[in-house]
Amino acid sequence: MNEAELRRSQEVLGQGLARARMGEDKDLANFVRDVGERFVRQFFGCLRMTKIHALNNKAFDKPIGEICSLMVALQDKLGAVHLVAVEDQVYLNDIRIRLDESGHAGDIAPEMFRHEVGGLTWHENPSVDMWKALIDSFAEDPPERGARWAMASRLEKAGMRGIEVFGIFRHRMSGEKLLDEDVGSRDVGDRATLLISATWTNLSNNRQPNPVPLRRVVTEILELGPGQEGFWQRPVRSTPYSWHTLKVCLVGLLVADEVGMTDEDMQDLGVTSLFHDVGYAAREGAQGAFEGVAPPFERHGGASARMLLRQRGFHEAKIRRALAVVQHHRDHDGERGVPFLFARVIRVVDDYDTLCEVRGKGLSPHEALARIQAGAGTRYDGALVQGLINVMGKYPPETLMELDDGRTVCSVSIARSRDTWDRPLCVVVKDAEGEVVDARIDVDLALEGGVSRVVRPRRRREES
Repeated sequence: MNEAELRRSQEVLGQGLARARMGEDKDLANFVRDVGERFVRQFFGCLRMTKIHALNNKAFDKPIGEICSLMVALQDKLGAVHLVAVEDQVYLNDIRIRLDESGHAGDIAPEMFRHEVGGLTWHENPSVDMWKALIDSFAEDPPERGARWAMASRLEKAGMRGIEVFGIFRHRMSGEKLLDEDVGSRDVGDRATLLISATWTNLSNNRQPNPVPLRRVVTEILELGPGQEGFWQRPVRSTPYSWHTLKVCLVGLLVADEVGMTDEDMQDLGVTSLFHDVGYAAREGAQGAFEGVAPPFERHGGASARMLLRQRGFHEAKIRRALAVVQHHRDHDGERGVPFLFARVIRVVDDYDTLCEVRGKGLSPHEALARIQAGAGTRYDGALVQGLINVMGKYPPETLMELDDGRTVCSVSIARSRDTWDRPLCVVVKDAEGEVVDARIDVDLALEGGVSRVVRPRRRREES
């Protein structure tokens, strides 16, 4: 599908959105609830049977055969199948499976939790022997430490590379503070970059896109606040791609909040931002595994959309993602009309971060912000540019500055208020004699110090 065909498809789909909410989406949800409930019951029934029968007992033949048939039906409609347990609730591809007390099928969650597993994704239907190996893995007593990793290792040894294993999900109680803001943001940022890299790998291996874990991490970012200092410290295990992608998500959420987007839209925007450049994971001209080359810049948007459209089912969030990744490099005043809102947000923040990187212009964040401002109303949506300036401040995070007293500091905060818009929190990088400072020394420019000049960073070429 070329870009013109995709655009036409989006127009047709857009006209049917209202009908889809009442018709096609409802039919699909009912199908998932019906078939999904039967699948969950059969799956849990087999787990219970391991307590009284060995897996070579013929009593397993019929239920495992039905599990295989149900998985075929689910994958035919949904593509990848995501089973998620949250406390005492079970979801299949974001649709809650309502289980009554008969047969205690709802107890599948504790069975998963004891292995530190909160979710499973099937990218392909396992064979009967693989299903038995999966059931046997859950029946075994988990080790005291690393239960989930032990489970994943057993599945890989059994040849089940088409199954992903996720950690435990949970609801947040009303008024509960999710995580310590500083430590929590560093932890969430670290997990987010690893998840971004895993998503890239899955899509490059031609797997179905799975937005569920990405949505979870976006929720945690929003709970903590994307402006938390810990998010702006690059995770040690990040790659240039995952770090750039996370920053596009963080800045995009800040801008979205500034311009008044709803919570639901911010959730969808956050997930879309994490998918915005996945088209580069495509392999053009590949004849086998690990072959082919990434598409050029001109085609990566369309490649991203094709990847996202592989997710089965029809729902608005999926169409928003596909439309945004196709349009996120278009000018605001371009000949093809004003791009979709999500695309306009991503365009502004993506270009801002790219200008700061060696592969872009290698500008300081302060200079990049000025460059973006110069394109307001032409390349970029003027209101979104103003939102970006308002939230990032005069000296955005990662800006290096020389102070009046000769010290070099690095900004670590976004704008905290109108009064401190040009006076961020900083940490000392070098003392007045130019010596690198190892211990952390904080400087609040609202209380001390003045900026003499902005220092353009020197980045290693391998980080481009």
